[in-house]
Amino acid sequence: MAISTHQWLPTREAADYLGVSQDTLRRRRDIAGGYLVNGKHWRYAGDSANSKIAWAVDLIAAEFNKRGLHAAQASAAMRELRKEVKA
Repeated sequence: MAISTHQWLPTREAADYLGVSQDTLRRRRDIAGGYLVNGKHWRYAGDSANSKIAWAVDLIAAEFNKRGLHAAQASAAMRELRKEVKA
């Protein structure tokens, strides 16, 4: 088994580190319809469904940045299209 080199934090600390709410992290999990993948971005800290969750904050920060950049680019493209339509 490969040893993870990612920084894994519990939910409260991960939310603080990333600047989001704990609920935002939970909603972004793949099992809640989100895009953060179990085993990559988050994992159970124990062998029970009630176990605490640990978060790979470096990978999540990169994913947030990527998605934020895509959203900003899409918004800019929409502004340009609106300008063309008005012209």
